[in-house]
Amino acid sequence: LKVSQIDEKLEHFKLNLNSEEGIDLLEEGMLQASRSISRERKERLASILEKSLGKQDLKYEESRKILNIFRELTDPEIIWLIYYSLEPRLGKGPHSDWVLQHPDVLYPISRDNTASDEQLEKAALQDSYKDTLLRFGLVKSNGRTTHMTTLGEMVIGYIEV
Repeated sequence: LKVSQIDEKLEHFKLNLNSEEGIDLLEEGMLQASRSISRERKERLASILEKSLGKQDLKYEESRKILNIFRELTDPEIIWLIYYSLEPRLGKGPHSDWVLQHPDVLYPISRDNTASDEQLEKAALQDSYKDTLLRFGLVKSNGRTTHMTTLGEMVIGYIEV
């Protein structure tokens, strides 16, 4: 079953690369990959291309939008987006595991009067990561909690490796 799925995807990939839209998506992906530093970012880009070009019906506008959004997001913003996509649980779970994997990005930063300038700068950056996700419409916040939007879930669906 796996081999037939791979053959089918490969066939769709070939057909899509014979279209101007498919070539455009591949070129954009290659350009972004050439500017990517982290292995994770390159893997997420490859996932976007595989999911875009490996489908029978190429959704060019949708795929192009996902690539454009991805280009604008920094790695810490992607980490926050993935964090928001995880199902919250009490105690140990995906959220706490993800925080342990990315403490420098996700660990809460003190903003009280005793915070150093360095802490305040880190907090400002952390706030800006979250603001970017809100501005792009990938998450929404009611002041106390932050939830994924449909667009945010679409981005996650494309970048999941």
